[in-house]
Amino acid sequence: MTFGARLAIAITFIVVGVAALTIILTLEIDGGAPQWLHWISWIGGGLFAAGIGNLVNAFRLRNVPRVDRQE
Repeated sequence: MTFGARLAIAITFIVVGVAALTIILTLEIDGGAPQWLHWISWIGGGLFAAGIGNLVNAFRLRNVPRVDRQE
């Protein structure tokens, strides 16, 4: 997978995760979100963490030379 693809996936995960967490925070401040809606905060946190992990991994693997096997 190319660096650009890894970067796009990481940024997408981060944006979706932050959006989910922002929606839950806004609903909670405005008067309380329903109890069943709080699972979205777990999903948003997980997506945010996965995005950060993918972002770090993309930058770490950017400069690694590709090894081609010759058999």
